[in-house]
Amino acid sequence: MATFVAVGTLACLAVTLTALTLPRLQQTPVVGVTERLRLLRRPPVLLCVLGTMLVACGGLMPYIYMAPISHDLTGVGGRYVGVFIAIVGVSGAVGTVLGGRLTDRWGVDRTLLTAFGGVAAAALVLLVVGSIGHGAAPVWLVCLALVLWGCPGWANKPPMNARALHMGGDAATEAVALNTSGLYAGIALAGALGGGAVNTSGGIGVLVAACVAGLPTGGPAFELLGGVLLAALGRMGADGWAGRLRLSRRLSARTPSMEAHRLAFCDRTGAAIATVMQRRFDMPVQPDPYGLRLRLAVDLLAAAFRRALERWVADPSESGHEGLADALRDACAAVQESLTLPARPR
Repeated sequence: MATFVAVGTLACLAVTLTALTLPRLQQTPVVGVTERLRLLRRPPVLLCVLGTMLVACGGLMPYIYMAPISHDLTGVGGRYVGVFIAIVGVSGAVGTVLGGRLTDRWGVDRTLLTAFGGVAAAALVLLVVGSIGHGAAPVWLVCLALVLWGCPGWANKPPMNARALHMGGDAATEAVALNTSGLYAGIALAGALGGGAVNTSGGIGVLVAACVAGLPTGGPAFELLGGVLLAALGRMGADGWAGRLRLSRRLSARTPSMEAHRLAFCDRTGAAIATVMQRRFDMPVQPDPYGLRLRLAVDLLAAAFRRALERWVADPSESGHEGLADALRDACAAVQESLTLPARPR
C-alpha cells in the first residue's frame, strides 16, 4: 500500500510542477485514431515506431523481470531487488537527460547508434556475469552492469522522438504519439516474451531473450541504405567539410562538365552499391532476377539526396551537416508520398 501511495503522491507532484512551469500553448486540432494510424502507411514512420518497439522490448525486459534475474545472478533472493530497481531508475533518468544533450550535439543517428550499442553491450555483460558467476556474482558488479544498461536503455528515447518529429513532417505531433505507443507496445511484448523465458530458463533466459530482441533483423533496402547514408553524415566532423561541399556543389551547378562527371560518377557508385548489397544481404532473387528493384531503391535514394542537397545549399542559414541530414530525412519521407501523388486534370 505504501508503494502505491508514494507513486500517487509523486504523480500529483509531477502534474503540479508541469502545470506551473511549462508554457501554455494554443489548442491544436483533435486528430482521430484513424488519422493517427494512417501515418503508419509512411514507411519511415512505421520503421521508426517498430524500432522503438524492438528497443523497448529488449531494453526493458530485464527491468520487468528484475527479481528472477537478480536471484539467478547473485543468489541473494529478493533482498536487493529494490536496490537494483532504484539503480536502474536513477541511471535511466540520467540517460534520458544525456540522450537529449547528445542529440543536440551529435545528431539523431549517432546518438541512437551509441545508445543501441550500449543496451546490447550491457545486456551481454549481464549475461556473461551470470554465466561466469554461476549464481554467485558480486552484488556490486551487478549494480555496475545495471548502471551501464539503464543509462543507454533510456538515452535512446529523446533521439527516437526527434526522429519521429522529422519523419512525421506536417503530422509531427501524431508521429511522436505513435512512437510513444510503440514504446508501450514494446514493454508489453517484453512482458510476454520475458515471461516465457522465465518459465523455460529462469532469469538467465530473460537476458538471452533481451539480447535476441535487440538484434537487427534487416529491413527494406531503401531504409537500410538511407540509414547508412545518415550515419555517414553524422560522422562528418566540424573541419569545414560542410562549407567545402556547399562551394563544390555551387561550382558544379555552374560548370556543365563537372555536373556531367558528377552524374556519371553517381551512376557508377549506385551500381557498385547494388553489387555490394546483393553480396552481403539475403536479397530475393526470383521476383527480381536482374536487380531492377534494388537498383531503383538505390536510384531513389540518390534522387532524394540530390533534392536534399539542393535545399541545403540554398538555405541562407548556411547550416552544417546536421542541416543536410535533416533535409535528407525530409526527402526520404517524401519518396513514398511522391509515388502516390494524385494528378487530376484541371
